[in-house]
Amino acid sequence: MNKDLTLTKSYQAAEKIMKEHSKSFFQAFASIPKKRFQGVVAVYSFCRYVDDLVDEASESNEIVLNQLNVLETTILSLGEKQLQNSITKLDWWPAFEETVFNFGVQKKALLEQIEGQKSDLCFSPFETMESLETYCRNVAGSVGAMLWPMIGDEKFLTETNQTVYLEYCYQLGMAMQITNILRDIGEDARKRGRVYLPTKLLSDFGWTISDVMELSNNAKSWKDIPENFSSIWEEVSKISQKYYNVLDNHIDIFHPSCRLGLLSAANIYHAIEDEIRNDHYDCVTKRQYTSRFKRLSIINDMKKRLQKMNRTPKVRQKKSNF
Repeated sequence: MNKDLTLTKSYQAAEKIMKEHSKSFFQAFASIPKKRFQGVVAVYSFCRYVDDLVDEASESNEIVLNQLNVLETTILSLGEKQLQNSITKLDWWPAFEETVFNFGVQKKALLEQIEGQKSDLCFSPFETMESLETYCRNVAGSVGAMLWPMIGDEKFLTETNQTVYLEYCYQLGMAMQITNILRDIGEDARKRGRVYLPTKLLSDFGWTISDVMELSNNAKSWKDIPENFSSIWEEVSKISQKYYNVLDNHIDIFHPSCRLGLLSAANIYHAIEDEIRNDHYDCVTKRQYTSRFKRLSIINDMKKRLQKMNRTPKVRQKKSNF
């Protein structure tokens, strides 16, 4: 088959994956320039594949771990030798491989994603908040770093040192992953046997992993949730707030066509935490969402914010503490 035709079909396959699995993510980036958008969907397909290997697999942990190791070896070989295996034959792979080369996607971030998924496969509770943040950096912060070459503004992408900008992207991914964890406490415990809340934090409030598991399996409504559960929840939420602030303070580093989508997606996601608060911290018996009205309201607010920002010249500091 003609190489160009193969790539076209591969990008189409990647786009279909993203459209089917994350409509909000698809909408957030659909308006960016075509080449950038193609890179985003290719990277998304890689991340979706790695995540599904762990969360959707019916095989044993040993088999899945072997698949992750094969993927890791394949990533390490990119640009050095052409490996032929079941992964490189996947429909979206040619698009992903071209994206990694053309945009300079960091192998480090790709490998971090795999490492994060390995920790989910062989899950053991996190002792400290720092260990939880490391996990979030691997499974979600790495996605932000992968996407940076496609969503960054040209004047920042051309700078020699990309470290600061990549860090902002890592932290945005971490913010959204922490919201995921706060939203899915009950579901993760019941369906996956995982409690992501750090054991030290739980202990500080007189809780254990077993207490969270018991609550998740037995609670029928918010009335069954002990009052001090909200204090544990809020301690973790403080961390997500810190990382969401990064995007608020540095939205101008991103391509103009990405800014509304990024701000809207992040603020809609962050608003899930408010939904949990408003429902008596019930992230145990149900999964909370933002309403369609709330999402539209946030998008309109972000449009106004960007319009105001565009009218107000900003002096940007090159170095920043994060």
